[in-house]
Amino acid sequence: MRILVTARDVGAALNIIEIVKILKQYAGVTVFIYAQPPASKYFLRAGIQPVFEVPLPPSRSLNEAGDLLSYANQLIDKLNPDIILSGLSSPGEAGIDEAIIAECPAHIKTFVLQDFWGEVNFFFGKLADCYLCIDHHAAEITKKRFNAKTEVIGSPRHAIYQTLNIEEQRNYIREYFKITQSTKTIGLFGQALHGIPGYMETISQWLQACLQQEKTKLVILYRPHPRESETDQEETIRLLNSSGLEWKILSTKLVEESFLACDLVCSFFSNCLYDAAYLNYFSLKPMVIPVVMNFHPKIKKYTNQFNLYETSPYRNQGLAFFCEFPNSLANDINYLLSSECSHKYWLQSKIKLKNPNKSLDKILNIFSSLHYQIT
Repeated sequence: MRILVTARDVGAALNIIEIVKILKQYAGVTVFIYAQPPASKYFLRAGIQPVFEVPLPPSRSLNEAGDLLSYANQLIDKLNPDIILSGLSSPGEAGIDEAIIAECPAHIKTFVLQDFWGEVNFFFGKLADCYLCIDHHAAEITKKRFNAKTEVIGSPRHAIYQTLNIEEQRNYIREYFKITQSTKTIGLFGQALHGIPGYMETISQWLQACLQQEKTKLVILYRPHPRESETDQEETIRLLNSSGLEWKILSTKLVEESFLACDLVCSFFSNCLYDAAYLNYFSLKPMVIPVVMNFHPKIKKYTNQFNLYETSPYRNQGLAFFCEFPNSLANDINYLLSSECSHKYWLQSKIKLKNPNKSLDKILNIFSSLHYQIT
């Protein structure tokens, strides 16, 4: 069996990496990996080689997509894969994933691994043969919106969390950053959304509310997103420097280590919120609270436009706390730092999340059902 794997964004790539690790163990399977930044470096970091970096940027309009489509077409002709496994690019853009799906002939089966509920990139107007979904809710949304075929596989990337010594690693990473036991840490996990109105204003208001927590020693821990440019990061750092709060850059190699340094993992709609929930799932005691920053009117307009929250388990399964009103931010943060809140979201993850251990078996079964023997 010849499998062409493509990836551009990190979220799907982290799931695909776990699948590739398993596929490479089979002598009868040949895997070809073609990736764009930032996904490409995550394959290499995981020890997966060879990884061929696609020498073209993503496209933001059909007019500039010609080279990408031509490259995808040549790649398919050269490799002649039996199966294609791809990730997803951000809405409004097309990467190697979308180009490969668009150019793929009907006799080659195409699979797209979703990393967000119901997400389908329809940039070139062509669907994959099958979308691999996180859960049944994601599958239902995908079918309803796009009439697409789906398979529920779970979340492969989170199976490895069961191997973590969570409490020991938490103590180690907090000691590394010189965080005392009495200090509360608020993780600010950036996203490449600086061009969206309201993004920087949200961070500014959030920091002002943190400053009002006078009875609690706080440290802000900022982890830039892999797709945040240096200019983006500098913009956020200027806000942090002027906030009057103590802050540090989360410079850990593994994102899981960054989560373990935090009491709160705060973001707009990053998958890091789901990662944090899964750390709670595997932890023997309350660990971290996922927090959605959705209180600025312009950010709300953006998230409503793509229906980002109503389709995710952050709200409908109660896996994350939603900050939705600017005038209650200080009270929200005060509650978020309480043991009562921490216990609530730890327990919720235990009740609502599914064990991801069977995800990889499901993938192998799906591929085998296409009459390709995996040996």
